[in-house]
Amino acid sequence: MIRNYDELLICIKKVDKSITEVKKQQRKLILNLKFIEAKQLLSQQQLLELQVLNYIEYYKEKIKHNHLENKLYSIELITLKQLYQTTTIANTILQCLKDLKVEYDELQKYINRFSGLKRLDHINAIKEERKNLFYRMEKIYEELRNTMQLKVARIDEEEKIHYNSLIEFFKQYYISKIENLNG
Repeated sequence: MIRNYDELLICIKKVDKSITEVKKQQRKLILNLKFIEAKQLLSQQQLLELQVLNYIEYYKEKIKHNHLENKLYSIELITLKQLYQTTTIANTILQCLKDLKVEYDELQKYINRFSGLKRLDHINAIKEERKNLFYRMEKIYEELRNTMQLKVARIDEEEKIHYNSLIEFFKQYYISKIENLNG
């Protein structure tokens, strides 16, 4: 099947294209609050990642007795293996939330810009869009929180920092809403 390292890379590249497409579809589903369908795509993505890991293991086993090839490619194979470890949906959900937060912040900038121009109709439209965006963010955050409570979610330290910043973002939002209601 795979005779050399170049053929291994070609096989991986073919599968990687499919993984990328599945991830794009998964992000769309998450942003549209269709979590069940996104989880179904996750199983397809994990299957593709396992296929890549099988290619790597096959090639690794093939070159095990060839000292020169083993020495040349062992580090690359380890790197490839780490790249294609199966992931959970928590990483994708977290990325979607980070993207939505950026979009939310952009809308706030537009509100500030239009308030200086005294354009109330634009400001109200942007506030409504921001409100709808925040609603979607809340739903996606709930799904992320539920996913992270499961033991299968593997989140690295950088992603935990992003998760904690999202917690702080929601906390500040709710504090400001409570202050507006009280004041």
